Amino acid sequence: MSSKSKINAVLTCAMKSGSTWLRDLLNQHPAINVLQSNREFFSEKKLIISNEELISSSLNILRHNLPASYQLLEKDKQEVDSLYIHLLNYPKIYHDYNPNMKFISLLREPVSRTFSHFKHHIEKISDVINWKEYSKRGVPIEGLFHPMAIDHKSLTFDINKDFQLRKKAYTEKKVGWIHKSMYYSSLKGYFNFYSLENFFLYPMEPAVSDPNSFLREVLLFLDSNVDFVFEKSDRKVNVSRQAKTKRFLNPFRDKEKSFIRMNEETLHSIDEIFKDDIYKLSEKTDIDFSSEWEKSTKIR
Repeated sequence: MSSKSKINAVLTCAMKSGSTWLRDLLNQHPAINVLQSNREFFSEKKLIISNEELISSSLNILRHNLPASYQLLEKDKQEVDSLYIHLLNYPKIYHDYNPNMKFISLLREPVSRTFSHFKHHIEKISDVINWKEYSKRGVPIEGLFHPMAIDHKSLTFDINKDFQLRKKAYTEKKVGWIHKSMYYSSLKGYFNFYSLENFFLYPMEPAVSDPNSFLREVLLFLDSNVDFVFEKSDRKVNVSRQAKTKRFLNPFRDKEKSFIRMNEETLHSIDEIFKDDIYKLSEKTDIDFSSEWEKSTKIR
C-alpha cells in the first residue's frame, strides 16, 4: 500500500459529541474523504479471542485486507477514519500502520455528554426491552439501568436514583455512559506513541458556537485548503436521526419516555468521578478544558 493511500488521520469523538456533525462537514471538502467505519468489527462477542484475531480485527479497522466491496481509499484525498474514542484500543498497531497518524477529537463537557448518552442508550435499547416488565425486577441486568429507578406508570427514568442504587458501578466507571466520558483514559496509550503535535483536541461547545473558526483550525491541522466554505456548519448538533431511519421495531417498544435531570447532589458526585481524568488531560495537553467547559455549560 503506497503512502498516498494510507489513512492519515482519525476523527475520534465520544458518542453524542458532534462526531456526525464534523464528519458530514469534512466530507464536503474536495480534498478530504472521511471513511464510514464498519461497526461489525467492534462487536465485543467477536473481537478478541487470540492475539492473531486481535491484530486481524485491528487491521480491518484500518482498512487493511478488506474485500473490494468496501469503500476504497481515494489516493488524491486526505483519508480520515472515524471511530468512537472508547474504541481506540490499539495504539501500537496504529503507530506501526502509520507513525504520522493525526487524531482529531471533539470533547464535550463530560457530565453533559453522560446525561445525553444515558438518554440515547435508553431510547436505543427500547427496541428490544419492555421497560414496564423490566421495572418489576428487583435487580438490574448487567449494563442496564436499575429497574427501581423507573416509574413504570409514566415511563420516567431517574438517573439520580440509578446513581444512588448503583453508586459503586458508577464510581468504578463500569457504567457505559460514565467510562465513555473518560477522555484521557481513552487517549493515554496514544500519547505514548505519538507526539502532541499529532493531536487536535478541541472542546465541543466553542467549536459549535463558532464553527467557521473551528473548521479553519481543523483544515490547518490537516494541511488542507482553508479557504473552502462549508455549507450548513451551523446546523444543530447531536440531533437524533432515529426517526428518519428505517429500523426494525420490536413489539416491546413502549410509549414516549421522560427523563429526570441530574440534581445538584448527582452533578457534584459525577463531577468528582471525572475530576482526575480532566486534570490529567489538561496537564498533558496544556489545554484548560475545565475552564472551556465552564464557559459554555448550561445546566446539563
